[in-house]
Amino acid sequence: MSTSSLSAATAPVKESDPQNAFPRTRPRTYTDAINALNTLQPNADYVAQLARSLETACPNLQMCGWVRRVGYSPSDFDALNIVHVAGTKGKGSTCAFTSRILQEYAPLILPPGRQKIGLYTSPHLCNVRERIRIDGTPLSEDLFAKYFFEVWDKLQETKPQLPPETDAKARLGDPQETMMPMYFRYMTLMAWHVFLEENVGMVVMEVGVGGEYDATNVVERPVATGITLLDIDHVHLLGDIVERIAWHKAGIMKKGVRCFSGSQVEGAKAVLAERAQEKGAELIWVPNWNELKGEVELGLQGGFQWANASLAMELAREAVRKVSGGKIEIGFDGGVPKEMVRALKETRWPGRCQVLRDKVKSNVEWCLDGAHTIESMKVAGRWFVKREWKSDEKVQDEKRRKRVLIFNQQDRARDAKKLLKVLHGILMLARETQHIPSSISSLLTGAEARVEEEPLFHHAIFTTNITCRNNSVKPDLVYNKHGPDTLEIQELTVQRELENEWRVLENGVPTSLSRSVEEAVEVARGLAGEGEELVVLVTGSLRLVGGVLVVLEWNEEEEEEEEEEEQVVVVGKA
Repeated sequence: MSTSSLSAATAPVKESDPQNAFPRTRPRTYTDAINALNTLQPNADYVAQLARSLETACPNLQMCGWVRRVGYSPSDFDALNIVHVAGTKGKGSTCAFTSRILQEYAPLILPPGRQKIGLYTSPHLCNVRERIRIDGTPLSEDLFAKYFFEVWDKLQETKPQLPPETDAKARLGDPQETMMPMYFRYMTLMAWHVFLEENVGMVVMEVGVGGEYDATNVVERPVATGITLLDIDHVHLLGDIVERIAWHKAGIMKKGVRCFSGSQVEGAKAVLAERAQEKGAELIWVPNWNELKGEVELGLQGGFQWANASLAMELAREAVRKVSGGKIEIGFDGGVPKEMVRALKETRWPGRCQVLRDKVKSNVEWCLDGAHTIESMKVAGRWFVKREWKSDEKVQDEKRRKRVLIFNQQDRARDAKKLLKVLHGILMLARETQHIPSSISSLLTGAEARVEEEPLFHHAIFTTNITCRNNSVKPDLVYNKHGPDTLEIQELTVQRELENEWRVLENGVPTSLSRSVEEAVEVARGLAGEGEELVVLVTGSLRLVGGVLVVLEWNEEEEEEEEEEEQVVVVGKA
């Protein structure tokens, strides 16, 4: 395997180029790294151009060019024994389960000095460092800065080295793009560099968007691939029908490599099967092992996690078989192995069906789920109904339990109003019937059939994703497309539309508009009176959930594990 030479002297800094504004003439910090990374955020024009050019350009070829500029070739990544995972819903959770299982088996199948398990996922919630983990722990700020600038300097030193036959379309017509990769592609390059430099023995890698043309898909020989539940998302890039989305996701299949997938709708199943045959991959359908509920406890809440855990078990089993050269076969004849039982119970994945206790107001409980598609909103609604109305019965008679909703989805492509309607309909119907209807239209009309009773929420807050009330955003959470300077944010356009929609759905329920997540959190806390239990559901966007976690000063690396069936941690300064 070749190694990168990232210690060569940098070229003179061009002060006119903002991407050359981080010279080695001074120590470069984590904050410098994040500020540099934020210069690589794509703008709306770039995203539109990428969508138009996906099938006529060669994004994978372009990514290979950047790989070479950093000092590697795609074949170098074979040494990382990559488990590659695509899908729409549950990718992150499946990767987290898989990574944790592999940590249990690493000493048995990997040589000394290379027994670490890497995990690469996106997006992040609070810190960019979350995207690159080793043995479940995000990179430290010092290591992040070190490796970030090693890659940065190498890219600054080199010119594009795409093959001569690559035409202008493959370069997407963007000079900056040919000089420096955009945000996600840069992070993918950095992840590979980190894992190789840190002597990681196996890596679980989550696809960013799609699969066929994703930056991660220059991997040539993964040890296993997996496809989680498919849903409609990123329609501007992948299309608006599940069959088209399935085509893209199946792009990670490789000849001679087993691909595992759980339950899918018939149209998606047919496309996955066709693509597997086309690519020479063996497609294996994974059953949802609900029967294991009495034998295994999951560290992640939500009944839907059994499908993710089932897929993760099969991915890990195949990875162990391949890496051990067939010497270790994990069997289930005698029940689930203790290593898997322990791993599944100890898996943590924040921002999805997460419950936190507020330390500023001890009678406030936060329920957070970054649902942002129709299917994920159905799942989040069902989870909230099951735990909230069950919890309601436990509250002492002398205490009232109030519910507050904090909601946002800033991306117009995801139709925030439709998501809000689905959330309302699913909560109404799930509360009344305790089942989730399969028809989306029935969710949207659920309000018409509801009986008169107490509201789902006693207050609804619609906020932007801007972190702080002074319009400042934590550098890790900067998102140029929906920054504080955009007119839509300044005028609270989306928030006003959502408020009007909610007033139709829940007439008479008080609502608030917030310009920042910090303000929304303060409003919610202020609604908790003496002798009252207050539960706050935060949903609609992973960026929103991440912002709330930042305001609550939640720290993943200091999180205390609970021995109770449901883990609840205390957050926020007293």
